[in-house]
Amino acid sequence: MTLEDGAPVRAVLFDLDGTLVDSEPLIGAALAETLARHGFAFDPSTVGRVVGPPMTLMIQHITGVSDAVAAQLFEEYARCYLERHAPRTQPLPGAIELLDALATAGIPLALVTNKHERSARTVLGYLGWSERFAAVGGADSVSRVKPDAAHALEVARALGVPVGQAALVGDLDVDMACGRAASLPRVIGLAGGMSAEELRAAGATHVATSLNEVGRHLGLASLPTIGAT
Repeated sequence: MTLEDGAPVRAVLFDLDGTLVDSEPLIGAALAETLARHGFAFDPSTVGRVVGPPMTLMIQHITGVSDAVAAQLFEEYARCYLERHAPRTQPLPGAIELLDALATAGIPLALVTNKHERSARTVLGYLGWSERFAAVGGADSVSRVKPDAAHALEVARALGVPVGQAALVGDLDVDMACGRAASLPRVIGLAGGMSAEELRAAGATHVATSLNEVGRHLGLASLPTIGAT
């Protein structure tokens, strides 16, 4: 498969939360429940303002607790999220069609997520997507996480694909910064939580407003039914 500018694409690296799945409300609910048990107030509807970094850093940002306490709160949050909330995770519109189209084109896929790998793989299992992704780079399975270039570089290496032939798709500034720092030729921002202008400023080479449009930026313009209902 080639992109519309003629560059070959041999792999696509995806963020997960907010890019392929509608998980922010579930993350917010699990985080609010966990923090409330320890006397911290958190409005789950505001999770989009802090999501992006690894959860331990998010917890510290919200509460101001020490590294050790944040780690304990994270473990409690992870149990709550994975057991009570993650099973209700739903794909975003067009996600299944986009993944199917890339599979048909023979393009290997990987996750570049600041979730811990166990959490990411559990969500994939709930969705029946475990076989769709040849590699999962989580916060605890790479040397440095987004926005560091190492996150994308290590996942591309795990796929055995030169970074110059990989594309990255995400919805946040940390995704864009990671892809750009890794010198990926195609860094596609999915606007929604962040504006097109914010994504471009963070490093996006292309911006989409739907996963249908993401498909076109990945050279799948011949499949106009992506995301159709």
